[in-house]
Amino acid sequence: MRATTALLAAKPVISLGASVYDMPGVTHQGSLASFWTKPEAPQAGMPDALARALIATIQVRGGFIGKAAIESGAHEMVERILAPSPHLSERPAGPVAFRYEAELSNG
Repeated sequence: MRATTALLAAKPVISLGASVYDMPGVTHQGSLASFWTKPEAPQAGMPDALARALIATIQVRGGFIGKAAIESGAHEMVERILAPSPHLSERPAGPVAFRYEAELSNG
């Protein structure tokens, strides 16, 4: 099951790498071991809020199959790239950290 599908179904999800949805209230924030014994389900409303944020910032209409879908997707991407976004910070992102690196490397 894909993580976003599981989240929208209110199922516990853990992210083992960097992901846009790995945040408190959405994914399990405890240890990898605790995910298997006491997984944290997403808080009510958080997966829906995340989906709305992704749609507003990084998702575009279009597709990869068929001329009309490709043209629509290309147009939407250009519009999104060129438009200023009130949703995004002007500050650069911090370094990527993998919370479970130590647990995974000791196994």
